[in-house]
Amino acid sequence: MHVDNSDESGKTCTYDVDDQTVRSVYVQAGNTIEHVSGILQILGSQKSDTVELFLGEQANGSGTYKLTGGKLVVHNSHEEGEGEVIVGNYTPADFEQSGANSVCEFDTLYIGCYTYPEEEWSAYKLTSGKLTVLHEEIGRVGGAEVIQTGGVHHAGQIWMGYWPSSEGWYTLSGDGDLWVESGLEIAGDGWGRFTQEGTSTVDVGFLSLACHYGGEYRLASSTGTEVVELTAACITIGDVDTGTFEWFSGRIDTSLMAFGAPTSSEPPRSPGTLVMGCDFDAGDLASGAIFENDVYPDAEVTGLDEATLEITNGATATHEGGAPLVEVGRLNIGDSHDPGGGAGTYSFVGTGFSATEAALQADIIFVGYDFAYEEATGGTLNVGDGEVASTPLIVVTVSLHFGTQSTFTVEEGCTCGISLTYPGAILVFLVHDDGSGNENMAGLSSLTLAFRGEHPWNVMEVAGARAGNDPELSGFSTDNFLIDKLVVGENRPEEPFYGPVRLDLLDGVDNRDDGDDDEALYVNSIVMEGGGTFLRPDKTEIADYIYFKHKEGQVETAERLYAGDANLDGQVDGGDYSLWADHYGMTGGATWNEADFNGDRCVNGADYTIWSDNYGSGRGEGKAGGDPDKVTELIARSKDGDFDGDGDIDGDDVKVLLSLEK
Repeated sequence: MHVDNSDESGKTCTYDVDDQTVRSVYVQAGNTIEHVSGILQILGSQKSDTVELFLGEQANGSGTYKLTGGKLVVHNSHEEGEGEVIVGNYTPADFEQSGANSVCEFDTLYIGCYTYPEEEWSAYKLTSGKLTVLHEEIGRVGGAEVIQTGGVHHAGQIWMGYWPSSEGWYTLSGDGDLWVESGLEIAGDGWGRFTQEGTSTVDVGFLSLACHYGGEYRLASSTGTEVVELTAACITIGDVDTGTFEWFSGRIDTSLMAFGAPTSSEPPRSPGTLVMGCDFDAGDLASGAIFENDVYPDAEVTGLDEATLEITNGATATHEGGAPLVEVGRLNIGDSHDPGGGAGTYSFVGTGFSATEAALQADIIFVGYDFAYEEATGGTLNVGDGEVASTPLIVVTVSLHFGTQSTFTVEEGCTCGISLTYPGAILVFLVHDDGSGNENMAGLSSLTLAFRGEHPWNVMEVAGARAGNDPELSGFSTDNFLIDKLVVGENRPEEPFYGPVRLDLLDGVDNRDDGDDDEALYVNSIVMEGGGTFLRPDKTEIADYIYFKHKEGQVETAERLYAGDANLDGQVDGGDYSLWADHYGMTGGATWNEADFNGDRCVNGADYTIWSDNYGSGRGEGKAGGDPDKVTELIARSKDGDFDGDGDIDGDDVKVLLSLEK
């Protein structure tokens, strides 16, 4: 029996059948079949048999199949045969299945075999009943979607966005149930998005996002109180292209969440993004314990160290002391992914943190800043819970950015260390004060900031008006410095030469109100380790204004750092020359405090030139004392620092200089 109602346009055929068997069914020309009861079988037994249900056809227009009761079977019993259901063949079409007793059994289901605008996509709408498919492709060539609000969908395998430029969407809500024996692959050669809401459940063998292009999976309750569940033996986020998993509520039960393919794969794989829109334990995420549930009691996470972790929607990541190292490729804390849902927070709490071992490590961290759109958003990095002292260390290899709407807080008694270790590391603090003293960077006063790494050119941007942004320090008090401790360099005694660690203030947004373009940085104390320098290559003067606290006796003053100030007392004088002479000839491992001013870890004539070019700088020009003219003449006459002219550098040269400073 051949059923074809394409001869009349816009016609609706209602079927109440009992055990009818046909070879093919075509629904076109805007026509609709309503199947209300009975069994309709589209069968074949030979490989060459054309067994198919076609909804829509390019030449004759769209078609719709409505199953409200009964059973529809499309099957070819030959081992190499195929029974096809095609919804939308070069024209939009719909399949609507409802009724608790409705049943569909297909060999293959292709939805969207054409390219049309989204509003004209083909769709399979499952409200209730049961759909069983061996192989399913959503968005085979163009765009298509499955909308399931109830019922049971059982598939052997599902591809979403199968061919290049195709798109496949799946929205699962209500009490719908999806069971995929093999894999649910979102974004084959195209793009796909899966949204799971309500009290729905998904159980798949494996879930793969972005096999070749961009794929997204969103797990969220529409009300915030319903429980959605996802069970998968393996979840892979990112492969040939990047994939995104959005976890806003519900439960995930898996043995493995893997970001990207194995590192040995060719070509290199993209690591993917995990968006957390619900509260979670950061340590449990790193260890995999966050995914341990009934089916898979032991879970593992791989590839997170190269992936992107985003915290949004008002969610808080709680990182407890003693938890495993949380290592991510990129950490975004804000509300840029889901605007209006509220900003995210990353909070370190409890004891058990180490001052030398990282608690959190990332290549890039954005707090309250959407780099893609170059705009500020909310976002909070917090240390401490007001009960016990927390002392975490954060290691950043590439860059750390704080936006003007971000917040960095450190509770009383707590401290935070940030170490930047990659060549060319960038740190940006966009400080904001709303005029009431509610500064968003209040935590910086308890921050230890360290720039480390081999041969880097580190840059730091500190923007925003402060009480002490005048280079003359008028009206400046020593209790409102921006950062507690600044560490530049890295001691490596086992290596005689490791290269300079330079820090330069980025001339981005001027943080001084004197009309000068030079930047300013205010720190309580400066620690210079091996290779640390503030000098640009081939320069002998520090371009920016760097202020630190200096205590002499009971008097604490604010001093500017000058090149050549080895002992960090706020002036360049004979005391610094003495340190240069004491360490003259070192060929490795030297620090700024040993008179290595250019960061080459050696003490030689180049450092003497830097000292001599800056001699007399400090608390009042020429306050080095003695006879400044004679000192200047001595320095000009002795280009190499040999003040007594005996051919070497030693204590006698120091005595000559100091005698003129008295």
